[in-house]
Amino acid sequence: MKSDRAAGSGTVAARAHEMLDEAAVGIARLDPDGCCADANSRMVAILGRSAAALAELRWEAITHPQDLRRVEALLSELRSGERGELSIEQRVLRPDGTWVWVSLAASPLRGAGGIVPALVVCVQDITTRRLEDEAIRRSELRFRRLIEKLPAAAYTIDREGLITYHNDRAVLLWGRAPQLNHPDDRYCGSFRLFQSDGSPLAHEHCWMVRALQDGKDYHGKEVLIERPDGSRVTVLAHASPIRNDAGEIVGAMNVLVDISDRKRAELMLIGSELRFAQFMQHLHGLAWIKDFDGRYLYINHAAERLYVRPPDQFIGRTDEEIFPAAAAAQFRENDRKVLSTGEVCETIELLEQEDGLHHWMVSKFPIPGPDGSSTRVGGIAIDVTERVRVREVLQESDRRQDALLERLTCELRAPLAPIRRALEQLRDPHEASPELVAELDRRVAELVRLVDELRESSAPTA
Repeated sequence: MKSDRAAGSGTVAARAHEMLDEAAVGIARLDPDGCCADANSRMVAILGRSAAALAELRWEAITHPQDLRRVEALLSELRSGERGELSIEQRVLRPDGTWVWVSLAASPLRGAGGIVPALVVCVQDITTRRLEDEAIRRSELRFRRLIEKLPAAAYTIDREGLITYHNDRAVLLWGRAPQLNHPDDRYCGSFRLFQSDGSPLAHEHCWMVRALQDGKDYHGKEVLIERPDGSRVTVLAHASPIRNDAGEIVGAMNVLVDISDRKRAELMLIGSELRFAQFMQHLHGLAWIKDFDGRYLYINHAAERLYVRPPDQFIGRTDEEIFPAAAAAQFRENDRKVLSTGEVCETIELLEQEDGLHHWMVSKFPIPGPDGSSTRVGGIAIDVTERVRVREVLQESDRRQDALLERLTCELRAPLAPIRRALEQLRDPHEASPELVAELDRRVAELVRLVDELRESSAPTA
């Protein structure tokens, strides 16, 4: 009977040893000297040493110097009973000089009286995981260094919306530093959010949530951020989902670009353009703006009414596409003078219209671009056709009067000579005769006629 029991126990022990040897993890017993006794085949494979070699090698002897102090302290606590078990990650040395990362789990093997004669250790090779973790860590480190250098606020969230990282510019933009991985700060670190029209925007409805839910990029979305001090900034949000190697969404990243200065400039520009438009629309004359290539960018109502054309038939077109060739040529030539000299050009431009040729007093001026160079031409024109016609009439009247005066001057001289001779004869009564009196009467009548004609020509017309 005893032999049968002994045989049975031997069989059980053998089977247990086989099971330990077939285990997927390395298993060994650390004896009081710290040597790896009874190492199974997986332990041999992980450490690259035979079971016999391990039985003569202390565990501390193959532990990496940077891990040695911590490992020695923990194993000592196990042997003394201060610790019930341990689980650590460390590096161990293989015979070929390579270091292998392992996960070490150990527990005391207690004997009689609570004495710990040995430790049972289990080892798993985690080198691949550690290398992957290290690669990820380095990648994240490079990522964070890159984000820190961005000239914009940036932050990331996890799948649950918790903020996992933010750069310093984000803190400056928000006016506060949100808590990382904390449920009180989700989706965005701003104090309050508003839509571009000023209506409130809940954090759980912001663009980061859309990126998480839709798995889509949302770029250039305008948002207002309110800081704890009540100040507001306008930003463009660029939210994108973050995916793992399997393509699953694990979080999202947002880059916030502060456009407050640009927004203020736009509002000022809009106000300026509104005042400009109001001024231009109330002008009785024509007003327009062209670009460097002569395309119309703006015309006022007066121009629309005059040419009986809607703005879309002007905007984007050139003079050559709108006016007769001769008129377009003079318009473009004067535009070129303005652009080339950067100076105001004041001139008269002619344009044939339905009721005849019109004269326009034009003032063209350069409009500088951001770099100071003239990139556009503005113009204002007033119809001076009637003024020109009146001037032409007056000039013709002056010409006729000058001709009349010259003719009358010549004709007045003609009767004066005989009158003077007749007067000399009349001084002698013996020389007077009826013929002489008749001649004087005829010449005087001629002078009266000339004076009347002169008076009529110089009288103002009704």
